[in-house]
Amino acid sequence: MPRGAALALAANIAGAASLGVDADSEWLRHGIRHGFCDFLVNSLNEARRILKNEVRKKQPVSVCLEGDLAATLVEAVERGLQPDLLVVTEKSAAIKTLIQRGAIALDQGPRPETQSEEITWTAESAAALWRPKVDALAAQVLSAEERSRWLKLAPRYLGRTTAGKHYLQMTAAEADQFAALASDAMASGTIGTTITIQRQEQQPHQRPR
Repeated sequence: MPRGAALALAANIAGAASLGVDADSEWLRHGIRHGFCDFLVNSLNEARRILKNEVRKKQPVSVCLEGDLAATLVEAVERGLQPDLLVVTEKSAAIKTLIQRGAIALDQGPRPETQSEEITWTAESAAALWRPKVDALAAQVLSAEERSRWLKLAPRYLGRTTAGKHYLQMTAAEADQFAALASDAMASGTIGTTITIQRQEQQPHQRPR
């Protein structure tokens, strides 16, 4: 998945209001069709109005603005618009100003080292009935709220991508606890099918999400 689309989906799942800017109108229309863009606009005024409304309602939203990124950033600075987070690949004068005003810049640099594992789980039968119960067990062991949001909201945005199996990153301790809870639930009959859990160790620089 292209980085911009992945960021828009991640922002929605995290409960954020996000604005993406791209000059490629066809790509943005593709975003509307495939659900990673909620609104397509052609002015910063329109984008600002939608973002304000959704923030007021505490609802996640992804707004895509067709236009030049550099010019949009300059206009945002001139109008005093201030994001909380910026995803940047280079530091223009406008970006530096927004950072000086308090925006946090997220770049593609190395992340703090955290040992984690990729955990996937599938249900042998009646997945629509039993997998939500397994998701609830997974949520019990998670230390970070954003990963619980991922469990709850990812199927809504990823659709058929997650129909066959569910995926999450966990620490080894979380994965052990999750596997034990799932085993107990199958043994007691609380979950009436076989749940297969697969674990794959990740590189240390990747943080559980």
